[in-house]
Amino acid sequence: MITFLIVEDCTIKLAEIRSKLSRLGINEARIKDVNNKIEALELLAQKPFDFLILDINIYQDKGSSTITKGSGIDLLIDLEDSLLSPRNSYNIPNTIFVMSEDPEAITNNGQAFNRCKVVPCQYVNGSQDWSSELEVELKRAELRQQSVIEKKSNELVVYSVHGIQTFGGWQEKLDTVLKKYGEGTVSEHIIYKYHHFPITHFLRSSKRADEVDKLSKDLLILARRFPEARICIVGHSFGTYLIAESLKKISDRLNIDRIILAGSVLQSDYDWTDIINKHNIKSVTNECASKDSALVFSHFFAKGLGMAGIEGLSPHGGIIINRHFEGGHSCFFTDSTFSQWSQYIHGDILDAKDDRGDAQISDMLFSFLTKTRRRWVFLTFFGLIFAVLFLLL
Repeated sequence: MITFLIVEDCTIKLAEIRSKLSRLGINEARIKDVNNKIEALELLAQKPFDFLILDINIYQDKGSSTITKGSGIDLLIDLEDSLLSPRNSYNIPNTIFVMSEDPEAITNNGQAFNRCKVVPCQYVNGSQDWSSELEVELKRAELRQQSVIEKKSNELVVYSVHGIQTFGGWQEKLDTVLKKYGEGTVSEHIIYKYHHFPITHFLRSSKRADEVDKLSKDLLILARRFPEARICIVGHSFGTYLIAESLKKISDRLNIDRIILAGSVLQSDYDWTDIINKHNIKSVTNECASKDSALVFSHFFAKGLGMAGIEGLSPHGGIIINRHFEGGHSCFFTDSTFSQWSQYIHGDILDAKDDRGDAQISDMLFSFLTKTRRRWVFLTFFGLIFAVLFLLL
C-alpha cells in the first residue's frame, strides 16, 4: 500500500490533490501533508513514504510568514546529499512528483530534477493535465511496488540457534549443505550465536528469560529486514526453547514458514497453538533421540523444561511432525540429516522416521527415569544410597 507525503503551501491546490487521490482509491490515512521544507525533512527522517508530491516554492519552516522561492529544490538537494552524508539520513521516496504553477521553475531546474530522479509537472488551475500525469505516475509506483513484493516473497531466509555448552559448530555444516542445494535459493542463513551459556544459568528461569528477550529483538530485526521473505528456523537443545518462547513473546506477526526442532528441551505438552496461528507457521518438525540423556537432566533439574526431544510434541492438526532417531543428544548432526533438512527448508516433505526398536532392559530403566515423577526417582535414588550405607555400617 503506497503512502504519500504532500509538501504544498497552497490550500486550494492541496485540496485538489487530495481529492484526486481520493478518487483513485487512496485512503486518507495513507496521506500526510505539510507546507514547509523543515517539517517535510523531519518526517522523511522519521519514516519512509513511497510517493512525494512537492511544490517548488514553499515555506522554509512552520513559523515562516513568506514563501521561499526554490525551497522545494533545496529539499530535493538535501535528500540527494544525505546519501553520502554521515550526519543526515532521510528515507527517500521511490517516486518524487514535483508540481509547480511557475513554468520557469519547471524549465530552469532540469539539472536538479535529473539528479534527484524527479518527475516534473506544471500545475494549471482548472486543467486536468496535471491530474492525468499524477494518475500515470501513481500506476507506475503501484507496479514497481508489486514487483518488489513479488520478488521478496520468493526470498528464503534461514535462521539457526544452537544449544548451551557449545558454539554451534553444526550451524556452519548446515550452512555448507544449504549452499550446495542450489545457488541463490537461500537469500541468507543467519547463524545466531549467544554467549557461552553455563548450566547454572540454564537451571534458572530468570536467566533463560534474558536470553529469550535478546533473541526476540533479533528476530524482529530479521523480520523488518526481510518483510516478505519466507523464514525457516532451526534450533537444537536450549535453542528450541529460545525459539518457542521468543515467537510466543513477539506480538508482531512474522512470516515463519517452517521450523526444525532437534533435541528439544521443551515440555512434550508445550502448547504451540497461539504461536502457529499468530505467525501462520506451515510446518514444524520435531527431531527426537531415544537415548538423549541430556534431556533427562533438564527434565529433573530445570524447572519448566522437559523432554519433547524424546517423547515428541502434540501434532496440532498435523502441523507438528515427530521423527525418532536412535542415538543421543547430537545424533542428528550428520550429512544425511542436514541434506534432509535442506530439502525440507526448500519446500519438500520429510520422510517419516522411527528408528525405535523393541524395548530392552536398558530401555526400561531409561523409560522409568523419563516417565516417573521426579520425586519418586529422587526417593528411590536416596533410598538406595541409604540402604547401601546401612548395610556397610
